Amino acid sequence: MPRAVPTDLAGGYALPGALPLPERIEAVYRARLERLPLESRRLVQLAAADPVGDPSRLWAAAATLGLDRSSVIPAIEDGLILMNPGVRFAHPLARSAVYQAASAADRRAAHAALAVATCRGADPDRRAWHRAEAAISPDEEIARELDRCADRARGRGGLAAAAAFRKRAALLTPDAQDRIARLIAAAEVTRDTGSLDTALDLLELVDECLIGEREIARMRRLRGQIALAQQRTADAVSDLLAAAPKIMTCDPRKAREVYLEALVGTIWTAAVNDTDSIKRVAAAIEPADVATSPAGDNGDDMAALVLEGLRRFIAEGYETAAPVMRRAVDLMVASPDAAPPILAYRPVLSLPIALWDEDAWVSLLEHVVTSARREGALFVLPIGLNFLAVHQMWVGDLAASARLLDESRAIISVTPGAYSTQPEMMLAAWLGDEESTLRLSAEIRELHASGLRNAVFLTDYAEAVLFNGTGRFGQAYVVARRLFHIDQFPMGTLVASELADAASRIGAEGDLHVLDAWLQQRVRTTPGPWVLGVAERVRALLSEDAAAEAHFSRSLAHLSHTRSRTELARSQLMLGEWLRRHGRRKDAMYALREAHRLFLAIGAQAFADRAARELRATGDPSMREVAAERGPLTAQEAQVAALASEGLTNPEIAARLFISPRTVQYHLRKVFLKLGITSRAQLPERVGCDPCSKTLT
Repeated sequence: MPRAVPTDLAGGYALPGALPLPERIEAVYRARLERLPLESRRLVQLAAADPVGDPSRLWAAAATLGLDRSSVIPAIEDGLILMNPGVRFAHPLARSAVYQAASAADRRAAHAALAVATCRGADPDRRAWHRAEAAISPDEEIARELDRCADRARGRGGLAAAAAFRKRAALLTPDAQDRIARLIAAAEVTRDTGSLDTALDLLELVDECLIGEREIARMRRLRGQIALAQQRTADAVSDLLAAAPKIMTCDPRKAREVYLEALVGTIWTAAVNDTDSIKRVAAAIEPADVATSPAGDNGDDMAALVLEGLRRFIAEGYETAAPVMRRAVDLMVASPDAAPPILAYRPVLSLPIALWDEDAWVSLLEHVVTSARREGALFVLPIGLNFLAVHQMWVGDLAASARLLDESRAIISVTPGAYSTQPEMMLAAWLGDEESTLRLSAEIRELHASGLRNAVFLTDYAEAVLFNGTGRFGQAYVVARRLFHIDQFPMGTLVASELADAASRIGAEGDLHVLDAWLQQRVRTTPGPWVLGVAERVRALLSEDAAAEAHFSRSLAHLSHTRSRTELARSQLMLGEWLRRHGRRKDAMYALREAHRLFLAIGAQAFADRAARELRATGDPSMREVAAERGPLTAQEAQVAALASEGLTNPEIAARLFISPRTVQYHLRKVFLKLGITSRAQLPERVGCDPCSKTLT
């Protein structure tokens, strides 16, 4: 089957001949069609032109063409079409093959007959579509009718249907100026469907000699938006910053959206230690007067608030920016249906993270994903799914996170968009999958070095999680400190726990004091259980004896009022480690058991192993029982372990054993647990010629 967007995504409005068919499949259906009598072939081709499958419409159109109803019988006997209850083809590819087999004249005649058979009052969009497909030359009446029906078609077939209507209307428009306006409108909605190259092709049809500066700016903005989606950041920012001043002269509110797009694109794709590019873009933006603007329920106010909040964060700092960002987030949560497309941009979806507001975070993400699914917005949906997957990592539901990333990957596989491996890398780090984390991290850094602007700062975060989980605190400290000190929006919120963990274990007390001051500023500005829980943990690491224990207790109390099992487990683990280092083995045992239980439930295997090592150091008898229960490797675990010890990657092992890479990952986690190891590098010395005999000693 071809990897292409199904025409059903457009509610049947996209032409069935728009997708290439494998020659063998097309030949089979063509042969079956050619065996039918002439009138039967014409009737089947008429049915192929109508996606609705309404028998009464088919018979009315057939009468217009002078075809008798009985001519359908040979096609039914052949099994090519079915008539119960509506008119259906044996397979969607059969409809495509039949439609493509018809001559251009026969297709136009079929659509013309269907237009006559379609009621203008009851189904104007279907009628307009058939009239358009029957047209031989440009026709303003039909183009205007398509334009009017585009929004109705969107309600039935989503953005893909609206894009099909806008594009057809533009191509049928005889007047050059009107055609240009419709081409730009068609390109805009086509971009939202995720068909970026098609949108650019539509813009290429525009003769810029015939349009004014306003339309040129509109086109340049659209090219910039597409370049952002294609990760061509330099081109994107250049186009957007060039378009914004021209749009400002006629529509200041729209211009602020353009400036916002330029800024968020730069923030998300800037390299670690490359804050200059972000500051340059922020400096090009005039401060917005949001202090006196009403926080209404329209998207223009929202864009102004988000833009000004981000500008202040970059230019003036968190305390100045937070009140404006707070108003923006409150507005987005209170009126999500009025939200403009700015919700598709990653830094905008990150605003609640910067504010440590978990409720707003999940509310916005669920709205974006739900509305994108409903609209068929394949440009936005993978972004929303990826962010929701990251939220699930923070919550501690790694299985749900994996399912969301699978859905995102499936969407990208049938659209022209680029799949982002950053969330997959973050998930691998939380799972304790060292091979996948470091492989993906290296790939992302290599792409960035080759000029493809990617969110490379996320590699530092993922590596910090991995190294803290596996107990390599020096390596975790290097990457966590680098990311924290550039204050990359909004990564400070997420990496704070990693820096605290690593710095405390290597004795970097100076960094803990800096982190403490940074967190206390957040506590004063945007207090809540999440930030309070992390701040109390850092205070505990800087305190001694009873004061430290009290801070740990308050950290656990605050975090128990959040959704995050990962943050709660971190405080339990670090409390247990602190208690053991202070000689309080029995108390440490209780804290570490709870941390171990939580990390196992989450699926964070490296952190669970870290807690288990601490428990064994306390002399906890339950760990000896767990070790005894681990037993030998199963046959498939032994196969996976043996191949991994030879240096094969997860995809290579999956291909060798005819299983999925995710199943390989699952078996490797079990192998690591049973053998008491934390990385693939330890496999060769633990897995000999008879892996099934290996048990944890």
